[in-house]
Amino acid sequence: MRSYQGTWLFRSGRRERLQAKSDSPTEFFYGLPELREAGWNINLLEDKDLEMAPPLKPFAFAINKFSRFFGHIPLGMTLGLFKKKVRARIPVDSPIVATTNNMGLALGLAKTLGILQNPVIFMAMGLLPINPSWWQKKCLEKILKRVKTVTISHMEQAHLRNLFPEISIEYLPFGVDTKFWKRFEGKAGEKKYILALGNDANRDWETLITAWNEGLPPLKIVTRLSVPQGPPNVEVIAGDWREQTLSDNKIKELYWGAQLVVIPLKETMQPAGQSVCLQAMACGCPVIMSNIRGLWNQSELKNGEHWRLVTPGEPLDLRDAVIELATDRELRESMIVAASELVQHHYNTRHMAASWEQLLEE
Repeated sequence: MRSYQGTWLFRSGRRERLQAKSDSPTEFFYGLPELREAGWNINLLEDKDLEMAPPLKPFAFAINKFSRFFGHIPLGMTLGLFKKKVRARIPVDSPIVATTNNMGLALGLAKTLGILQNPVIFMAMGLLPINPSWWQKKCLEKILKRVKTVTISHMEQAHLRNLFPEISIEYLPFGVDTKFWKRFEGKAGEKKYILALGNDANRDWETLITAWNEGLPPLKIVTRLSVPQGPPNVEVIAGDWREQTLSDNKIKELYWGAQLVVIPLKETMQPAGQSVCLQAMACGCPVIMSNIRGLWNQSELKNGEHWRLVTPGEPLDLRDAVIELATDRELRESMIVAASELVQHHYNTRHMAASWEQLLEE
């Protein structure tokens, strides 16, 4: 057993899913299971353990309301850490990895105030907008000096480095569980539909519906978000990863049956759509995706070779890309081979865990 003691902090629900040990993918544990398998002693905490889970207690909720005056730092989520019994739930001297922006900022504020001594590693995902205010930058700068910040997007890393040139910002590649997400091993049937799925606020369902017409193949949209009324060949299916409205195995079957996967996104610095994109690639689905500023890597993932990128918010560009890929079997096959090979070698949970090992050992 390695001497390293670490703690991963998640939103509620992760502990139960990890203990269930069901046949499900591990990517949303961000390398924790793979590190444990490699011999690292990693603890798991949830936001409720540190009194950060919604709904916050009335006083903490009221304090949080004032966060907009302090760079949107979640002040109320930090209050629980003033209690010795709450801090005692974090192993002494254990580096703690925060896996959401709000939890990372709350822990960073506690470090800044001197009430938390543990080293904090903050996974930033869409931390700041493309054009943040001066006040927002000043508030965050004080916190980021107290934590180790990592991003899962080269573009966000460059964005934060530009905003905070004196602060070290590391890149850590996100990866999906390629033991679970993989190509269908039997004889595949005819793939008749196109698939789109996702629940984050940056999904641009309006542009996708505007792009669609009855001349295109059937479209299945898996989401819990509201979707505008579309033509008759559009089907909306309720799905939510946290609540498992649609099981992981069912999602995998949908990937296997899809001709291609479309990920329409609004312009954002957040690496939106990353997990769906990599899952689809691992399952042998060509991907059409909006070319947002937060796209995580364009040096290894090349347009026209690994995926097809389209302009955000442009229905005609999206429709042209769908027609191109839907009618060009040879292009689809070449993209499937190139993308699945890249995911197997670079964007999987084993590679992410190895990157964590290097970062933590340093």
